[in-house]
Amino acid sequence: MTLTPRCWWAVSLAALSAAACAPAHYVRVAEAFTAPTLNESIRLQRRLTDTERVQACRAPVRIARLEVLPSSLQMVSGRQYELSSLSVVAIDEAGELVPRVPVMVEAEETMPSRVQLPSDDRDLAEARLLAVAPGKFHVRIRTMCPVGPTAERTVSGRVTR
Repeated sequence: MTLTPRCWWAVSLAALSAAACAPAHYVRVAEAFTAPTLNESIRLQRRLTDTERVQACRAPVRIARLEVLPSSLQMVSGRQYELSSLSVVAIDEAGELVPRVPVMVEAEETMPSRVQLPSDDRDLAEARLLAVAPGKFHVRIRTMCPVGPTAERTVSGRVTR
């Protein structure tokens, strides 16, 4: 079947419209425990052990929200960002800080790529994002305990030349 130019345009427009409405896809970069205060950075690991996660999730605390500093990421193409410099705290429904809540850190996979995400990349294994092209991206941090609702925070990022 051969498409006429008019039909080709309609098919292309429909594909672009569907892509614009598709949900964002995130890739897990690392896992960590929330910090006791916003003045402390999180200590990232590629994966928390099952034992660590189970022990931390044993006491069911309902996390209302996560706070993250910085609130946005600014990167320059060709440079790295240390995700371990993020400060992440969990806050319960009473507004109290809850330390050592397991969280996962994920980076948005964009087309074209703004940051390098392959899981076998050495820098990514050390929780560094490499800016590869100008544009916008997001980093999402969310709780991992299976009890209660998941709290998450999305941080916007921008890569410049």
